[in-house]
Amino acid sequence: MSSGSQPNDSWPSEPLPHHAPPGDKTSAGREKADAEVYIKSLINKTLRVHTKDSRMFVGNFKCTDPESNIVLALTYEYRQPSRQQLQEAAAAAASAGETTVKADMTSRYLGLVVIPGVQIVKMEVEEFVSQMKSRSLLERHNIYGST
Repeated sequence: MSSGSQPNDSWPSEPLPHHAPPGDKTSAGREKADAEVYIKSLINKTLRVHTKDSRMFVGNFKCTDPESNIVLALTYEYRQPSRQQLQEAAAAAASAGETTVKADMTSRYLGLVVIPGVQIVKMEVEEFVSQMKSRSLLERHNIYGST
């Protein structure tokens, strides 16, 4: 702040809006529109969602909300092996004379799930090269209707 009680002219006096209004041609408006197009392009794609407690969920992306909660359908949950499972695998490997320990993740089918946005650490799109090539071909022909 400058001297006195007058705020600095470069500092906004009111909070900035969280969302740009529809039809806004500013940089923020374009970024929001681009983000919406990108999110819509992920619908029905297979996502891998990693959470703070080291679980991984693999399912078809259906929707999200302003709090960044994610809805996945046909979802499988994968968990890292427990400490006891790792110790048992290490003991089995040692008794077999092996130097490497292999312990599989446990998994279960959950179906339709909501993953809280505050728990999400990382999200990945699961896409094979053949899917990327066909998507690229469709985008060149403007099949998706993006501008």
